[in-house]
Amino acid sequence: MSGEGELVAGRYRLSDRVGRGGMGVVWRAHDERLDRVVAVKELRTDHGDDDTAHEAALERAMREGRVAARLRHPHAVTVHDVVTHGHTPFLVMEFLPSRSLSALVADRGPLPAEEVAVLGAQVASALAAAHAEGIVHRDVKPGNVLVTDDGTTKIADFGISRADGEGTITDRGVIAGTPAYLSPEAADSGRVGPPSDVFSLGATLYFAIEGVPPFGDTGNTIALLVRIAHAQPAPPRNAGPLAELLLAMLRRDPDERPTMRQVRELLTAVAEGRSASVPRAHPRTRLLPVGAARRLPRRAAVTGLVAGALVAVGMALGAALNTDRSLGEAAAQPAASKCEAELRVTNRWPGGYQGEVVVKPGSGGVVGWEVRWSLPEGHRVSDVWNGTPTRLGDDLRVRDAGWNAAVRQGSATAFGFVASTSPEADSVDEVGGSLACVPG
Repeated sequence: MSGEGELVAGRYRLSDRVGRGGMGVVWRAHDERLDRVVAVKELRTDHGDDDTAHEAALERAMREGRVAARLRHPHAVTVHDVVTHGHTPFLVMEFLPSRSLSALVADRGPLPAEEVAVLGAQVASALAAAHAEGIVHRDVKPGNVLVTDDGTTKIADFGISRADGEGTITDRGVIAGTPAYLSPEAADSGRVGPPSDVFSLGATLYFAIEGVPPFGDTGNTIALLVRIAHAQPAPPRNAGPLAELLLAMLRRDPDERPTMRQVRELLTAVAEGRSASVPRAHPRTRLLPVGAARRLPRRAAVTGLVAGALVAVGMALGAALNTDRSLGEAAAQPAASKCEAELRVTNRWPGGYQGEVVVKPGSGGVVGWEVRWSLPEGHRVSDVWNGTPTRLGDDLRVRDAGWNAAVRQGSATAFGFVASTSPEADSVDEVGGSLACVPG
């Protein structure tokens, strides 16, 4: 680790630390050759004598330098140089007196929608230029959005970016990006493109307005990735004129999201007080046709990316279900307001599994619903999406999430969960079938 006053590469005199993150330490420094203040990022290589780790860090630095050389934009932090010092790679960047968006929200709380539109338009302009150059940022998040006192905003840290013809850290099977701001396709398969940056920017702006990411920020990374891969975000409450655009940016299907160029134009329109017409999605809604329950992938939502982590950290993620609950309460309802619920296990792993419950209304549809069942011995629910869970003793009740309360006749909706099982628990093979569904 370098220290204050050290001269890096015979040119950059380190002054004081101004930031620290997973990728390394950022210093304020003086370029003694050009007599200017710069920011120097010392990339982490704290892996002892692991030559492979050192090579990976150097590769990351070189990649960020090459990507930065292709992108010069007033709202992207400029990388001036890539140097090595004592076998440690350093990135030399423009110094921008600023605070990250995450620090700004921590200090002020959720920001007004109009202010978020202004800073979002600046970031979107830089990302649109990057996409035009074949560059995908891959880690758009509040910590990488820098805001100066005069409102100038820049996107930083292209360290895990991918440009056409460049390799990427994920070529080695490592998740690239910050979990709370990953797109569904990144959480599910790791395959990303420009629409993934659109989603991540939408999640970042959602955080700026609501104070929390669209899928929460639980400490359980695996459960969070499963939720991102399969759930719908809660509609923003404070977004005002940005609400429709944010939901469009957060669409699950990458092909249905607006392009970054469209996002820039729409954010600019909102910032200037003009009307913004959000591009319509294809007719894909949260309600599903009867008999066509949403099919979740048979593999784990993060198969190939975190399946090994499930075993390595022994994470118990959820809870299981007992299907011998009587349907008497539901059967006692008038025919016009009945509903049915069907459970199926969509994934399983040692010590846990993932399930989906499809809710179908009777004739006339329903406005509001609640699914009830008893938990088998040794099963525990830890995460539910697209529903509101309540536990009463051994009984679990999941109500609608509000936005999916009304289900038309001939349609269906669904919620999902992850579950954990103890070694003595009933077999997961016994989970599945009809559950009690109470309308209203």
